[in-house]
Amino acid sequence: MSASDEERRHRKAVAALDAAARRDGVRQLVQLERLAGDVLRQAAEVFGSRETAADWLMRPAMALDRQRPVDLLGTAAGKEQVELLLIRLQYGVYT
Repeated sequence: MSASDEERRHRKAVAALDAAARRDGVRQLVQLERLAGDVLRQAAEVFGSRETAADWLMRPAMALDRQRPVDLLGTAAGKEQVELLLIRLQYGVYT
C-alpha cells in the first residue's frame, strides 16, 4: 500500500472519529483506540486517563504547529512526532 493510500485511509478514519465525537463520546473513545492504539495508551499514561488522553489527541497542540495529534498519526513521521512530544511532556521537557 502506498503512503498516499495509507494517508487517505487515515483521513477517512479521522473524519469518522470526528463524526463519532459529535454523536457520542464513548463511541469516539472506541474509534480512537482503534486508530491511535499504542499512542492513546502512551498518552493515557502521561495524562492519567484515557478520556483526558483522547481529548488531548483531538485538540490542536502548539508543539505540533497547532495540528491535532490524531491528524499526524497517518504517517510514520507524524506518529513519531506525537510520540516524541508525549515523552517530552512526561519528563517535563515541553518546548
